[in-house]
Amino acid sequence: GNLAGGSFGEFGSFPSGCAGPTVPMACQVSAGGVTGSRAAFIEQNPKRAYVMQWNLSVQRQIMPNLTFQIGYVGSHGVHGTTQVDDVNIVLPISSPMGYLWPCDPLVGANINDCQGHGTGTVLNQTVGRLPATFFRNSSVYHGLELELTKMMSHGLQVNGSFTWQKSLDTASGAVISDSVITAISSLNWFDPKLTRAVSDFNDAKVLSINYLWIIPTRKSWTGFTGSVIGGWQLGGIFSASSGQPFSAILAGDSLGLNNSDSFAYPNRLTDPGCNTLTNPGNINNYVKLQCFQIPAPVSFNGHNYIPLGNAGRNIMTGPGLESFDFSVEKNTKVTRISESFDIQFRLDVFNLFNRANFNPPVQNEFLFNPSALTPGVVAVPGPNGACTPAGGAGADSTSGCIASAGALSGADRTSTESRQMQLSLKVIW
Repeated sequence: GNLAGGSFGEFGSFPSGCAGPTVPMACQVSAGGVTGSRAAFIEQNPKRAYVMQWNLSVQRQIMPNLTFQIGYVGSHGVHGTTQVDDVNIVLPISSPMGYLWPCDPLVGANINDCQGHGTGTVLNQTVGRLPATFFRNSSVYHGLELELTKMMSHGLQVNGSFTWQKSLDTASGAVISDSVITAISSLNWFDPKLTRAVSDFNDAKVLSINYLWIIPTRKSWTGFTGSVIGGWQLGGIFSASSGQPFSAILAGDSLGLNNSDSFAYPNRLTDPGCNTLTNPGNINNYVKLQCFQIPAPVSFNGHNYIPLGNAGRNIMTGPGLESFDFSVEKNTKVTRISESFDIQFRLDVFNLFNRANFNPPVQNEFLFNPSALTPGVVAVPGPNGACTPAGGAGADSTSGCIASAGALSGADRTSTESRQMQLSLKVIW
């Protein structure tokens, strides 16, 4: 309430922590001083955020009970929010080889040999963690939508829709940075071009088909026979989608960011077989580890640096989803009681074929650990198969791959439940 003049201090002006004649505000609100202190940064005077949307659709009646519709939907968001959990990092230098972080002196051939690793100075030494909100996110969406509808005739109606879409942005978290399970919580905020990729929630292809069939019966069937044979109807919904994007990440603070939420990419290789980066259906080796490699230190202007890997954000797609829900319903009219009296029995079976729809490998998202490399040895690409380090634990000393790297884990659960059945009985009068 009664803070003295200068209590807030000048940004980054207290390199010695909480010492000095004027105690910065960060120290007053955090008894532990700089260690563990946290202050939020919000971009000042942001530009107005807005979204432009457009769509066009054409519908055609093919037959009396059959219609087809095709449509295009697009949008463009400007100056949206970008959330970062901790921007208090060691900033890199820019070079023709990309962004580079301190390494010198280098006494070998891999990141583990950089004796200068982590020697850089973070942006603000007054505080520790520095979550930030910027208003500079750019997003684009394009979607092709197809729909075929057969209206009720002869007791049958069917509707099918297919969407082929692509959503691009520089960050996908509007309220929190990692609102999607595969999201990276502290992106390379200093250059939005590094983070532009398909959105964390992008699902390129989505198919949905549903039907309802009221089984016809002869009008001559009345009485008990009509009550038993008539009144049946079947329904179902089939859903399928192509999968959720995710990234290849290195473990630990590989770049020497010195913040509380560090991350780095490996290099993506273009060797034969690496035009795709996953092995669909392979639970233990879903990610092709042989298509990635820990970056080696580079030399620039007479100094050695650690480069940012070129793998990039959301370059892989997780397992697709398929699910079929089935229902059967029996309606029995009891006109002796009243004209509207109806006993309804219904059975619903969700995920009828009990298909396991796996989530992307979040528990095993870290593919390599540079600190496990043998000193003096250049890191080799990952193995052509699952990572099996010596002794069955830890990480491989030649490629740095981590045990179970890129594998689908039961701890990630599945995106749909196992087969579920539900019985219900309803009386209507």
